Amino acid sequence: IKCMKAVTLSLKSKKVDFNKRPLKAIGITNQRETTIAWNSETGVPYYNAIVWDDLRTTSIATHIANEHGGNQDCVRDETGLPLASYFAGTKVRWLLDNVPELAQDLQDEKKRSTVRFGTVDTWLLYQLTGEPSNFKGAANVGGIFGTDVSNASRWLFLNIHTMKWDKKLIDTICGA
Repeated sequence: IKCMKAVTLSLKSKKVDFNKRPLKAIGITNQRETTIAWNSETGVPYYNAIVWDDLRTTSIATHIANEHGGNQDCVRDETGLPLASYFAGTKVRWLLDNVPELAQDLQDEKKRSTVRFGTVDTWLLYQLTGEPSNFKGAANVGGIFGTDVSNASRWLFLNIHTMKWDKKLIDTICGA
């Protein structure tokens, strides 16, 4: 409802006449594999979103496959997916390897619980249900942090047989 009100106010400021064309719904897009990491206390992203077709993660997928005898299907039995740069898990690994502040916060026992990873659906849900943040570079904090199984299954972290996040898969992709 808060989102609908914001959209309505924005459209009214652009002189949209809701008496002639009432607003009935809004739609959002979902880029299932585009990955974002942010701090839940500040709402500030650690880095720009890494989009679904970003090739920086190709070497990560290749490296993991090589650790498993060159087997691109090393996680397929559990995830239903081949090991590829396309999926969110390799983007999480890239963020862990390349964003020092994120890596530091994950090492700090007090800050670790404030780190959030999500795809666009999770980010939008968090933003649309949160409250304004006072931190520069942030929109909202305190929103709902969630996803659904159809999006979670695109991470390389979800075991499709148990429908749960799988520590073994996470360790395989993130290099525990």
